[in-house]
Amino acid sequence: MYRLLYSSLALCVLLAGCSKPKPQPTPPAPTVQTVITTSGIVDWSGWKRWIRETPRMVLVDNIDTETQRLISEQTRLFKVLVSEPEAVPVGTNLNKELETLKTAFLNRAYNKHNFYYNGGNNVTSTDTTTYYSSSSAVRINVPHFDCWDRYRRMVQGLQVSNLETTIFTLERQSGYDQKDLAEQKGSNGIIGAQARADLNWQASTLTPFIESLKRLSTPKVPATTDVARARNQWQGFETNQLPLIQRVMTDRTIAVTTANDDGSFSMIGKGQLYAIVTVAGRELYFPANGRDAPGLLFVNIHTKSVPSAP
Repeated sequence: MYRLLYSSLALCVLLAGCSKPKPQPTPPAPTVQTVITTSGIVDWSGWKRWIRETPRMVLVDNIDTETQRLISEQTRLFKVLVSEPEAVPVGTNLNKELETLKTAFLNRAYNKHNFYYNGGNNVTSTDTTTYYSSSSAVRINVPHFDCWDRYRRMVQGLQVSNLETTIFTLERQSGYDQKDLAEQKGSNGIIGAQARADLNWQASTLTPFIESLKRLSTPKVPATTDVARARNQWQGFETNQLPLIQRVMTDRTIAVTTANDDGSFSMIGKGQLYAIVTVAGRELYFPANGRDAPGLLFVNIHTKSVPSAP
């Protein structure tokens, strides 16, 4: 009996040792966390005269119909205003344009010793009396230094703040000089030749310069009836409706980012995409799916899921 029991136990141990282990269950694959991003490119070069700062891109959620209508009205008014070069008071490059005109004028040729006679031999200003009576073929091509220097000193002090006054002074001085030079241009020798050169310089350089200053100081394009009407409408819109748009857009913002210098942008989130542009301190909103803002172009706008950062 004991032998049978031992045999049974041995058989059990042997069978247990020879049995194959049960396979372990395969662990589930780790879950990859993802986020939705919105990216693309915004091009504002069509309105770069008015948009001086890089636009911000904003995702918003569930903009109501009334706010969408107000944004459409904002876009309509803005389009009319910017249709005229002087329509929107956003600042101009007046200082830069004025400096360009000044530099071109001050760099024009003059010669303190600019008297020529008998085929081109140089006569300095100290020699003028010597050659005055004997010069029969005097040739002078540039204004006399004294004449040029009068205007140089006026132009060097020219600024936007005194533009109108300086234009008046330049014109008055030019009138005085032209009267005196007209009396001298028929004289023989150096006096007549220099007077003719000074008059030619006034006609070819000074007068066009003064006319350029006048154009710079005067609005380039008068406001049309549509622009004048839009200006009046904009004043009320900016006071009453624009704050409503800004309040709704702020309340419904999902994500916001500033576009890169090349216009590219990317941000986490999905929603209705708008560009926020700043014009003369005003924040204006333009939808990415709208076609009413020709100065803004939205390119390659898409959303996709990407792995989230660990």
